[in-house]
Amino acid sequence: MLSNKSIFSDSQGNTIRLSSVLQAEQQVHFQNFSVKYVVSGNEKYSLNNRKIAVKQGEYGIGNKNISSSVLIDSSTLVKGICIDIAKEISTEIIDYKHHNSNPFSIFLFEQEWMVQKFTSNNTSLGCTLLQLSNAFENLTGANDVPAFSNAFKQQFGVSPKQYKVN
Repeated sequence: MLSNKSIFSDSQGNTIRLSSVLQAEQQVHFQNFSVKYVVSGNEKYSLNNRKIAVKQGEYGIGNKNISSSVLIDSSTLVKGICIDIAKEISTEIIDYKHHNSNPFSIFLFEQEWMVQKFTSNNTSLGCTLLQLSNAFENLTGANDVPAFSNAFKQQFGVSPKQYKVN
C-alpha cells in the first residue's frame, strides 16, 4: 500500500506531501532544499551510496544533487512528511539572517554531499515538524485547500498565509 498525497504546492516548487506506506522501494527526488520527516515507523535511504536509517521523530535534509532511493518494508503503516522548499524562499531567509549569504547558499544548494540526519527535538525545524506531525491524521484527511488551511490553523494558531508573512 502506497499513499502519497500532496497537500500544498505552488508554482515556485514549494510542496508538502504526506505519505502512508507499507512497502516501497523507489527513487527519491530531492529538490533545491528538501526535508524528509518520519512521523511513524522507519525508512532506509541510500543517499549518494551512503546508507541512512531514519526512524520516527527523525528527519533528513538534502539538495537536488543527491542520488537517492528509499526502502520501506513494514507490517504497519510508515508515515512521513516531505517538504520541498524553493531556492528563492530559502535564499530570502538566508539573506535576512546573513549579510553575505553567497557562501552559505553555495553550500546548501550546490554541494553534492549535502545530506544530514537530525532528531526532531534537537532543532527548531524539528520542533516545527513534530508539531506538524501531531496534525498528521487531520492533514491526511484534508482533500482540499480549505480543509488543509483549517487543520494548519488549528495546529499553529494562524493560517498558512499568515504564517508565511510572519
